[in-house]
Amino acid sequence: MGGLAKEAARLHIRALVVAHFFSGFRRDRDIHQIVEQHNLEQATQLFVLSVDLCMQRQHADLATHKALQWWKQRAKSGQLVSIGGGPPCETYTAARQNDGLGPRPVRSAAHPQGLPGLTWKEWKQIHIGDRLLRFILEMLLLMSIMGYSGFIEHPQFPTWETNRSLTSIWCLKVIRLMKRLMCVSLVSFDQCVCGAAGRKPTTLLLVRLPAVRHRLLQLGNSGRCHHHAGAHQALMGKQEDGSFQTAKAKIYPPLMNEIIGKAMHDFALGMKHPDVDKELPKEFEVHTVQQFMDHTVVQPDYHGF
Repeated sequence: MGGLAKEAARLHIRALVVAHFFSGFRRDRDIHQIVEQHNLEQATQLFVLSVDLCMQRQHADLATHKALQWWKQRAKSGQLVSIGGGPPCETYTAARQNDGLGPRPVRSAAHPQGLPGLTWKEWKQIHIGDRLLRFILEMLLLMSIMGYSGFIEHPQFPTWETNRSLTSIWCLKVIRLMKRLMCVSLVSFDQCVCGAAGRKPTTLLLVRLPAVRHRLLQLGNSGRCHHHAGAHQALMGKQEDGSFQTAKAKIYPPLMNEIIGKAMHDFALGMKHPDVDKELPKEFEVHTVQQFMDHTVVQPDYHGF
């Protein structure tokens, strides 16, 4: 984006706010910290929010229509410059198998909205997951229209599972349509090239953040695992504490945070102009509640029970 389009988007901004949705607990070297550190070097009036139900129980329920409208209004009023997040993937993950080691599948290619015969808890989990996915998709589309930036993170479509009927958010029509926008790019990579313990093939949909794709493809084997066979533990089954192995993979590795955070910061810096707010707008104060945890504590998959 350049020329008059960029200038129009820049002048509409009233506050340089970066929001990371579904962030989980605050941790050392997370996206929030990366953006803040780069901001200190530039001394810009840039503000960062980490939004998750595990930290802001009363104000971070993004599954409600009210929350979606509130955040869309923040974007329309020029109070958001970059957003992103990874909506819950537990109902889509290929780690769900009928093997007794993990939760059973709840979706398939033939039944992407839910398999027949699910329990009430499983149906509720799918319903909440769909609403949270809709939240980030609608927000990202709005940011695309207004000239701003963002990302969605989700597991890559499991092309290696040829004998199972699987589905993914990357099969959705809305995703296929968004991919056609000139401001959108996609990149698939293995998180182990960023330092993750497991391989975890991942896809990012990026809006005006081309540097993320460029940097990830420079790692490993063009973004793919370059480690020897058996170097990573399989994220299947349960850990000693009873939690599923996939839970630990929800925490982004530090290098992935650095790449995404720097790109979001640099985009926000390009939107700076003399009239941006010097303080965080009061509307956002309820989302400044933070809770720091180390990398051994993982936020729960689902807050409905």
